[in-house]
Amino acid sequence: MIPNKEQLSKLKKKNYNKIDINSLYYIPKYALSKTQKLKIRVNKEVSFKDIFLQINDKVKEFPFEVQDFNVFSVVQKELVRVIDIYDKYKNAENIFYFATEKDYDEDKKMIFIPVYIKIGNKYSAFPRGLYIYEQMNYLKLKEKIYLLVRKYFFSLIYDKKHEINKKILKFHKNYDKKEEKSLIKLIKDEYDETLKTMINNPKLILPYKILIQKDINSNESLIIFDGKEDKFEILNKYEIDNEMDSIDLLSLELINLNKILVINIDTESQFYRKSISVEIDKCDIVESEDFLKNDKIDLDKITLDDGLLFFNEKENLDDGNKWLCSSCKNHVNATKKLEFFFLPKILCICISRFIKVDNDYQKNEQYVDFPIENLNMNKYTKLKNKNNYIYDLFAVCQHYGGTKGGHYTAICKNYDEKWYSYDDLNVSPSSEKEICTNAAYILFYRRKDW
Repeated sequence: MIPNKEQLSKLKKKNYNKIDINSLYYIPKYALSKTQKLKIRVNKEVSFKDIFLQINDKVKEFPFEVQDFNVFSVVQKELVRVIDIYDKYKNAENIFYFATEKDYDEDKKMIFIPVYIKIGNKYSAFPRGLYIYEQMNYLKLKEKIYLLVRKYFFSLIYDKKHEINKKILKFHKNYDKKEEKSLIKLIKDEYDETLKTMINNPKLILPYKILIQKDINSNESLIIFDGKEDKFEILNKYEIDNEMDSIDLLSLELINLNKILVINIDTESQFYRKSISVEIDKCDIVESEDFLKNDKIDLDKITLDDGLLFFNEKENLDDGNKWLCSSCKNHVNATKKLEFFFLPKILCICISRFIKVDNDYQKNEQYVDFPIENLNMNKYTKLKNKNNYIYDLFAVCQHYGGTKGGHYTAICKNYDEKWYSYDDLNVSPSSEKEICTNAAYILFYRRKDW
């Protein structure tokens, strides 16, 4: 059946192919600059990978070149799971998605570990991404954590007006791709110098602790670094006896038991940087031009997709069309839905142009647009199997006239891959331009893999 304008309006609004995303965030490398909250309109059934490939085209002010990343979902501050970037985006209530840029410092397989920042009694609303690799030692882990939290305090070995402190503040406010590598190198060099200085200065303590917790609501924490010394007695079961030992067992427990690392920033330290710390979860908001725009729905154009969606719509059986219940034997209100479980190799689709109105039949001359190639019927099939239901058109039956009289013709694709028109005894060459008209009545499709 061809839907009328009222039915088409409801159908198109219900099956509108765009969604507005405002629960997706991008965390830059080492979280040195602000997280970006994305507000973007994309197609439904789009993967996370597809979304990020579109960002630089749709959001001109997005400062990052997205290459490779992990996505994880967070509900009420708790990391739910790490998501494959090829998974479909699901617009679920109360779920926030965070993408964190992968770390390519090492040419090895990277493992993602969630790290929460704790400042005072406040935990970050979402974890930062820490990437570790096989056989990485504990010293390297601490360096990565230093990079992750460096912006929350001033340098222990330089004064507050030093170049690196100024650069971190500037970078936190505005990402600069040219500055990124040099800033990371400066922080790494500063870390090495800080460790050397701390050996000769017992009073010098890094203004944060590294803890292991079950979750952010846990009252129990294992301190594995207190700002000065490593607590290796706690880490013996992970076979860590010195800074050069591998952290493989530790990383496995963090992953398998869903434990998290917590970095507790010391707000009482003289090095504590309040100006940035109070913005622990503050984001820059970037928005696509079409976000939340009221797109006009074209009710003058009907497609074969519209007809198929209308065919699959639930139908209420009520009033004079009630259903006879086989159990209670009464006529009751019910719903009916027609669905495809399997589809044939040759698919015949009839455009229902003849409808009954007041005990008489009328013909609907509405033009219905339909594809000549690559009709995708996969989304309409209930059971997913090995068959790929993609079809190409090879013939169209056309009807001219009304209900009292009319004439049938056909346009078919011959073995020579050319289209021909068949009108009684007359056969003549045709073209694809003559196929899609308001005379199209029955469409014949052949599955591509047959």
